[in-house]
Amino acid sequence: AHSLPRYYRFWPAESFQSLADLAASDGVKAPFCVGASSRDCPRFAFAIFGNDSQECIEELKKLIMKQAIKKVLELLAWLLARLRGRRQMPERPQRILVLMCNWLGDTFWAMQAIPLLKKKWPEAEIWVGVKPGNELLLNGLVPAGRILSFRGIVSDRQREGLRLGEFFSDLGRARKLKPDVVLDLTLNTFSALFSFFSGAGFLAGSAGADEFSPIYDMRPDLSS
Repeated sequence: AHSLPRYYRFWPAESFQSLADLAASDGVKAPFCVGASSRDCPRFAFAIFGNDSQECIEELKKLIMKQAIKKVLELLAWLLARLRGRRQMPERPQRILVLMCNWLGDTFWAMQAIPLLKKKWPEAEIWVGVKPGNELLLNGLVPAGRILSFRGIVSDRQREGLRLGEFFSDLGRARKLKPDVVLDLTLNTFSALFSFFSGAGFLAGSAGADEFSPIYDMRPDLSS
């Protein structure tokens, strides 16, 4: 079983794909089981353990809502990908925008891509979008005038609130650049949507960018 807060846990988490899968699972007698430990529900594909049944029901509702939102986002991503179509990488991009709006440690690792981009396309303008306060990390790698401070791209939903006004303001600045390529190294839903609406001809992101990874033209697994 996975380590979750004391009042509930999955058992096993992989079994909870959707309510349809749950109902069709062999040996499942009810959507959830209340008990003190996994021994109380040995044949259930999914179980919630809590202090009382009402607590378990409330937790189950939250999990169902999360799954429903996830499915809606996956459908939206599929529709956006179909609308845009898959595009080819330009042989000689003139302007590349790299999104690395992460916290300090992740930005440090993401910036290792800059020398590789310069080597591959020495004549291209490399622009970088970073979280405010991380601009100094790029001194010597990118001209100061090509380092953009983006406040609107949330990198951690647990620690940051969504700032729609700043998101659209940053997006407007990115669109004015008219980048040929956007390389998203922030790896989440917000940066994926930012990339999609940036107006770039080619989008490179990660297979780990939440539900919106299908919108990228190139999807290497960068999450590790």
